[in-house]
Amino acid sequence: MAEQDAKTSAGRILVRMGDDDLEAWVSLAAGPPGGSADLRAALEAHGITFGVDATALRPIERALASRNADPTERRVALGLPAKPAIPRRLELEDPEGPLPGRLRPDGSMDFRERRSIVPVSTGDRVARLTEAVPGTPGTDVHGTPVEAEAATDVAIELGDGVTLEADGGIVATRDGARAYDPQGGLDVVEVHTHPGSVDPASGNLETPGHLEVARDVTAHMQVRAGASVRIGGLVDGGRVEAGLAVEIVGGVIGREDGAVRAGTDLRARHALGARLHAGGRIEIARSVSGSRLHGREVEIGGRALSERIAAEERILVQQAGSPAGGPIELHVGIPLEPEDFDPTDHPVVASAPRAGRRKRSGSSARSRRARGARDAGRENRATREEIDDRIRWRLRQRELLRGATIEIGTFAHAGCRLAIGSIRRVLDADTGPATYRLDEDQRRIVADESEEGS
Repeated sequence: MAEQDAKTSAGRILVRMGDDDLEAWVSLAAGPPGGSADLRAALEAHGITFGVDATALRPIERALASRNADPTERRVALGLPAKPAIPRRLELEDPEGPLPGRLRPDGSMDFRERRSIVPVSTGDRVARLTEAVPGTPGTDVHGTPVEAEAATDVAIELGDGVTLEADGGIVATRDGARAYDPQGGLDVVEVHTHPGSVDPASGNLETPGHLEVARDVTAHMQVRAGASVRIGGLVDGGRVEAGLAVEIVGGVIGREDGAVRAGTDLRARHALGARLHAGGRIEIARSVSGSRLHGREVEIGGRALSERIAAEERILVQQAGSPAGGPIELHVGIPLEPEDFDPTDHPVVASAPRAGRRKRSGSSARSRRARGARDAGRENRATREEIDDRIRWRLRQRELLRGATIEIGTFAHAGCRLAIGSIRRVLDADTGPATYRLDEDQRRIVADESEEGS
């Protein structure tokens, strides 16, 4: 009879297996009382031999002594899951951008510096390729081994701008910007393409290579490239700097501090209230108004109004000035270096002699004399550097004046100011097509007689 009761009580024990047989759960139905032996017999009947939790069995054993049901499920066994293999992967040296911003020395955050482009120089380590780690087998609650999943082979595509070293390091073979595809591609590209505008969402952009921006550079944002820059839209109150050429499909609007600097040539559609500087030729397809330009040569395909256009060798303007006599100045023979330097505007400032002081004895007087000597030395060095700049600038200007010209393609209004070196001329009447040069013998600006007209 006791054996029959035991079988009946064992029937109260409801066993449920978890996914992949890695867990076993027990609940009780109503029925005859039983004991721990009945519980263990039920587990053995289901083949549960591994990972049994003796602590979890105790409340079930106590509940089994009662005839009442206990629907609460308790986990009584836990297998050991297999650890999957870890495939090889790329670990970047620098995090993916954009970042929230860059911390300034004063503790504030510059939210424009978001590092959307990671600049890279030749020899920089850009990433590391880790080896695959094999998986570890597990065991289910029946004691059966569980095989670990094999690592999926991940294709790591490396471009021509990087190379894989023996230790797994990936090193740049050229200057440029890091190009990373989370699916496995890594390269250092010479030309980085930004698909939208340069704005607070993208942050400022900087790369040692070439840069193409599909749309605009917005107010207070900056674009810097060690090579060339191409802007597909406007530069609207932003700044663009390039070691080589700059091409702006739209125009340049200065606003507060908009400016463009090119190491070689600079091309744009128009300029309004902007500052443009180029080591080569500046070409503006249409108009220039309220702007300051300085390049080796400057060509304006439309009208130039107000402010100053300067060049080392040549200025060509189709139309200059306005009927109201706007203050436009065309000035050639101005060396590009030092930038914005003109001896007539930068006189040498010698420090005034120091007022006599009462002589003091002891170390205090000697220290004062030493400080005075150091100050005088610094002042003398600054003066010598200023004089050297003036000499170099004048020698370069002398070379330029031999062939410097100002060309008016269609007409120039009265009131336009022309300058070749230090010689100036104001047009006192509307003038047709003409080429102006410096007559060194007469020290005045003259126009080719065959071209000047009224």
